[in-house]
Amino acid sequence: MENLCKKADEDGNTGAITYLGVFGSGGNQSNWINNEVDTDRLLALIESNAAAKVLACIGNNDYVIRAHRIQGIIMLLAWVSDMLNPEYTQGSWE
Repeated sequence: MENLCKKADEDGNTGAITYLGVFGSGGNQSNWINNEVDTDRLLALIESNAAAKVLACIGNNDYVIRAHRIQGIIMLLAWVSDMLNPEYTQGSWE
C-alpha cells in the first residue's frame, strides 16, 4: 500500500491500484497480477465510452465469453459484489 501511495504522489495521479487473482476451470488455471495501475487511465475509460461498450456486451445474454476474457469477467464480478455489499455502499440499486 505504501508503494501505491508513493507512486500516485510521484506521478501526480488520483491514485494507483494493484490487483491479482487465480481462476481454475476445466483443468486449466490462470493467474494474473497487474501492479500500479493508474486510476486516471481507468477513469478515462468512462469518458471514452469504452467501459460502457464492454459492460453492455457482458450484460447481453447473447455475449459469448471467450476463455481469454474470463479474468476480466471475474474481476468485474468482484467489483459488482463489492458494490452490492452494504458494508461498502449505502442506498439501493433499484
